Amino acid sequence: MNRFNPTISLSLLAIFSLTLVFTSCKKDKVSAVEDALAAIETVEDDNVAEYNFDSNIDQSFEMAEEKDPNSFATAAPAPVSPRLAGIYTQIAPQCVIIEINRRDTFPKIVSINFGSGCRGRDGRFRSGKITIEYSGIMSKSGSVAKTEFENFYVDSVKVEGVHFLTNISQSGKPKFKREIIDGKLTWPNGQWIQRSAVRVVEMLDGMPTLTRGDDVFSITGNANGENSRGKNWTSTITSPLQLRGECRWITQKRFEITKGVVSFQHNSSTGSLDYGNGDCDQKAILTINDRSKEITLR
Repeated sequence: MNRFNPTISLSLLAIFSLTLVFTSCKKDKVSAVEDALAAIETVEDDNVAEYNFDSNIDQSFEMAEEKDPNSFATAAPAPVSPRLAGIYTQIAPQCVIIEINRRDTFPKIVSINFGSGCRGRDGRFRSGKITIEYSGIMSKSGSVAKTEFENFYVDSVKVEGVHFLTNISQSGKPKFKREIIDGKLTWPNGQWIQRSAVRVVEMLDGMPTLTRGDDVFSITGNANGENSRGKNWTSTITSPLQLRGECRWITQKRFEITKGVVSFQHNSSTGSLDYGNGDCDQKAILTINDRSKEITLR
């Protein structure tokens, strides 16, 4: 399975898994270890699905704004996924066809058609169509953008589902709710991941400036999912995730999580991913069934 850009390094998860195995000598602990390994798998799947939906939806908004900046301005550097902020600037390749049904009034529908195949400036090969319906300009509180995929593929992975982005800002502070309903990724070999989620992204600091380095975001919400191997899971952000623009160790444009806790459950296994106290150190503590291991984030 081509699982591109998961948040957690699988090699480190494998080391954590082996640690569990070697420290569990009794036969009655085998099932607990197997459950822990399955829980690690679901954590990976949840991150893979989140990254893929975030990246493609972010890209769609970027291209719509590139086509008509005045109509679709969001009034925040990254209302959907701060971690991906700026990656998709001016990404629309020559081979994509972008159409807007009307220019002067709302609702507006933007069609982004990759046809039978089109390689973007990020190097990924996409086909099919993405449609975004805007109820109003996204800088206005109450506006909603609905995104749908039509026979859409990224590097042979089929992407399905419905996404809603709602401006719920108050007192001039950007705040957006992001909902993924029946999101699904399907690989050519038939394996799939299905995920639904609700995220609230709020900008805490950095709005007055034009630089991303001083931006700070908070993310809350929950998710649930399942995969073709019969595994299912739930996850909840139990302590708000904090993303700081100054902590960009992967690229010079991407935000990273520096604080917060995500708790998850898989069958009888429970666990959490604790991102720490705000330091820019790429470290997090992964806990499964009361066993913990420090990992390095990608």
